[in-house]
Amino acid sequence: MAVSKTNKKNVLTGIIGIIILGITIVTVYLTQKWVPVMMDDLWYSTKLSDDTPIRNARDIFEAQVWHYNNWGGRSMAHTLLQFILLTGAKCADVLNTCAIVLTGMIVLKFAGLSGKKETCIGEYLIKLSIIIGCIHGLNANWEMSMYWQSGAANYLYITMFIMAFIYVYVREIMASFNGEASLSKKISGIDIWIVPLAIIVGWSNENMGPTSFLIAVFAIAVNIYKHQKVKIWMILGAIFCAAGCAVCILAPGNFVRSGQVVSNNYGIVWQIYLRFYGMFKGYLEYLFPVIVLTAAVAVFVIFVLKQSLKIQEIVLLAAGIVSCGAMLLSPHFPDRASYGSMMCFILADALMLRRAVKADSKCMIGVYIVGGVIWLRAMYILSEFLGISWGWIL
Repeated sequence: MAVSKTNKKNVLTGIIGIIILGITIVTVYLTQKWVPVMMDDLWYSTKLSDDTPIRNARDIFEAQVWHYNNWGGRSMAHTLLQFILLTGAKCADVLNTCAIVLTGMIVLKFAGLSGKKETCIGEYLIKLSIIIGCIHGLNANWEMSMYWQSGAANYLYITMFIMAFIYVYVREIMASFNGEASLSKKISGIDIWIVPLAIIVGWSNENMGPTSFLIAVFAIAVNIYKHQKVKIWMILGAIFCAAGCAVCILAPGNFVRSGQVVSNNYGIVWQIYLRFYGMFKGYLEYLFPVIVLTAAVAVFVIFVLKQSLKIQEIVLLAAGIVSCGAMLLSPHFPDRASYGSMMCFILADALMLRRAVKADSKCMIGVYIVGGVIWLRAMYILSEFLGISWGWIL
């Protein structure tokens, strides 16, 4: 009888999960369709040096060589952008929707590091929907970071690579620092694929690339401190990530572009003021919702559950803080650029909440309530956008 009740509960949860995720994916896809190809998308659809449309991989390569020397060093993101634009708007809508779902799955993969995985597929689907909701509901600018194609390539897609890179190092930190033997098993083929992944991550953007490198270095330091063997892939990842960072930051195009920023001609005191203003705007405006949520989760774990923060959670929290703080070095900090930092906080939340549920299963009720509210907010803002686009909201 107990087994029968469990099966019925799992079936019901599965149905609910399918419905909620279905609503989420359909809403996301429809929104993708109604965000037009615009602004920088139109320029990146060309060879950049002139108005000739890109037609093949050779055109994209030539465009990126010109871009690297004349406008900026984010070659990985913009190469990906041009390939996606080359596939056409319909294909791009599908790819972007899949990328958003995959991002949610990566967050759940991170959460799995804290143990107590989902007991049924329905539970997984509901949590996946909540995470997708959080990525929208806590986002400083969901449209420009995930739906505008130029923003999606620079933030949505690139951050997936960054999270994959961070995952293997956080996993290693947990294995070494916490003595979790179950995480010490080598990931298949990592000695090979860590190199291209590290290059992509380092060559991604000016704040998350260096932050990822620091996490890699910290993981190596932890192994040395704990008298653990430093694995070859850890060293390769750190070296090639650093190389990618250097290639990205030292691109001649960055200096050309910087020379066109008006604020760089201001006095030194004025420039310092504006840099700090931009950084604190990141913390207190762009990232404020996710920081408040993270603080609430941390307070609950520490003072209610009486548990200290784990090293992996501290690393991710530090990554969110440092990656936003790094924008102090940039004369321009648009809200969409806070996406990577937001994801670091969401990853930390996922780890803390999974651990909380492991300690007390009743915590799952709170996760569903708070997560459900954020999911509803996400569906509201996307539905509002669709209503305006369709002319239903005047």
